[in-house]
Amino acid sequence: MPTSANNQETLSRSKSQRPREAASPGAATVASGPSETARSSQEPQKKPVQRDDRIPFSTRLRFESDDGGYIIQGTTSDVSMSGAFLSTETLFPGLTEGMEGVVFVEMSKEGNTFEVSFHCTIARITPRGLGLNFESEME
Repeated sequence: MPTSANNQETLSRSKSQRPREAASPGAATVASGPSETARSSQEPQKKPVQRDDRIPFSTRLRFESDDGGYIIQGTTSDVSMSGAFLSTETLFPGLTEGMEGVVFVEMSKEGNTFEVSFHCTIARITPRGLGLNFESEME
């Protein structure tokens, strides 16, 4: 005849509350609820950012040609790891596609403003501004 302590223990355990046995190494375990595969297929998958993916980012840009002959200031509304479009109303005669220089990107964080710079090439010139291609260190 079981003791009252054993009866209480038996009554308090439902099927879902039974202790689980430790799995041996390499043994498959079964989880209750949706499988990991089912869960991950329902959640939107983040694709890795590609070199040419545009990211919305509004800031001021400044292009300075390597020969020191041109300094062009403007803004951008998006950037990618491979380049940015510098919108400006100031285009000078003599600018050519293929011209090399440095683009300075203005950034702000917590009230502090700073610039980062990238060596670049003018990829295209339009009436609205310059398409700049950042050089990759892997090239």
